[in-house]
Amino acid sequence: MRGFGYIRVSTEEQAQDDRYSISTQTNKIKSHFKKNGIVLVDTFIDDVSGKGTAKRDEFQEMLKRLDEVDLVAVTEVDRYARNMLDSLNTVDQIIKRGKSFIAIEDNLEITATSSENDELNFHVKSMFAHYFSKQLARKVKNNMLEKASKGGYNTKAPLGYNLAEKKLVVNENEATIVKKIFDYYLQNMGIRAIAEELNRLGYRSKPTKNFPAGAPFQAFPVRKILKNRVYIGITSWGGIIKKDTHEPIISEELFNEVQKRIERKGEMGGRAQSSDFLLSGILKCGHCGQSMVGNKNKGRYSKTKDRAPIYRRYICNNYQKNGGCSFVWGHCADVEKTVLDYIESEVPREEASKYLNQTPMAFDPEKLKKERDSIRHALEEEMPTRYDRQIQLYEKGRIDDEKLDIAFSRLKKEEEDLKKKLQELESKLTLTPEALEEMRKARLATFYSVFDKDDIAQRKAWVQNNIKEIRYFDIDTIEVISYI
Repeated sequence: MRGFGYIRVSTEEQAQDDRYSISTQTNKIKSHFKKNGIVLVDTFIDDVSGKGTAKRDEFQEMLKRLDEVDLVAVTEVDRYARNMLDSLNTVDQIIKRGKSFIAIEDNLEITATSSENDELNFHVKSMFAHYFSKQLARKVKNNMLEKASKGGYNTKAPLGYNLAEKKLVVNENEATIVKKIFDYYLQNMGIRAIAEELNRLGYRSKPTKNFPAGAPFQAFPVRKILKNRVYIGITSWGGIIKKDTHEPIISEELFNEVQKRIERKGEMGGRAQSSDFLLSGILKCGHCGQSMVGNKNKGRYSKTKDRAPIYRRYICNNYQKNGGCSFVWGHCADVEKTVLDYIESEVPREEASKYLNQTPMAFDPEKLKKERDSIRHALEEEMPTRYDRQIQLYEKGRIDDEKLDIAFSRLKKEEEDLKKKLQELESKLTLTPEALEEMRKARLATFYSVFDKDDIAQRKAWVQNNIKEIRYFDIDTIEVISYI
């Protein structure tokens, strides 16, 4: 007879346990085969944890080559699969192909002609393996929750950090890449453009087993970096949020600016970002309220100029699509000049210098009110419910004194953070009109440093970050709504 041996090591701890080590499992299989006169054709080893058989490369390779042998042997049922249905289904596949399944330590051999007792024994062993897996998962999760509550980090270190004694420490070389990603995004570079620029500069992502030197950057990881609060010193896992657990790479102000930019770009859509029209996404028709979109048209061919002129205009989308507005269009250069003249009139160049040392703040009262109401709801409705839930678990004996203390400490910290945030929002919402006007001018004063450069991407970023909406009525009449 000929057979395969299958070995699985689920975790580093089990790999170091003699009972579960690869060498121990290998020796048991070899010994059993030699004792029973079975030829060991090949041994398949999966060094994985928590994955079903469908995601084990070696296991799948073994099934592909099943016609080469008469049987498959493992040391114990739980080395084969921890999910009961997974175990039953895959063994059934082996049996239907005329092969036998052997679990050496469990003294089990399952074939097409096995007795009901053998099949029942196998089902019971599979059930216990499944139960143990669930218990282990709960234990691991509880340990990770406790670790997270103490500010520990439960997963692999993200780009920009290394792990040292379960804490994040800054990796200066990688931190440079993270800072560039945030800076590029506020310069109106798109996600894909940022990835391409990083690759052009020779930067690579964090080294992994498959990519020891790091992989080229792609759009999705760049987006994850831009939204990851770990870069402002915050860790979160399983609903536990901890602040100041490690050194931040990005300031909270810069991070918040990026989040507002992400939200803003989402509201305007991708077309407004890719367009080379300065006011795309924020210019509205003052007559019907619909968007005005950039449009290019070719004029008649000119023999003297040997080309056809290109006419750039902003057209009312309502008119363009269905003729639903009496206002038609405005020349691009005229519309943009009117808007830029308005901004310069609000903060003349000679006045802008007095705001240079101030940190401009994004300020949208409506959004701040929504955020304030959401925090109030969390404090008044959600937090009491979460406290009650922990008390109920304690009363039912589901958690002990220590776990209750940990849960209460975590909730207390969240409550304090929410109250602090609420206080900050209330302070902003009670600013005097004079203070709001100064804040508005401080933001508009940054206009000159950007528009003195001939960079359409940075100019568009400035307009979209500082101006909420522009309503255009005619060449002499506009209404600019800024974020303050």
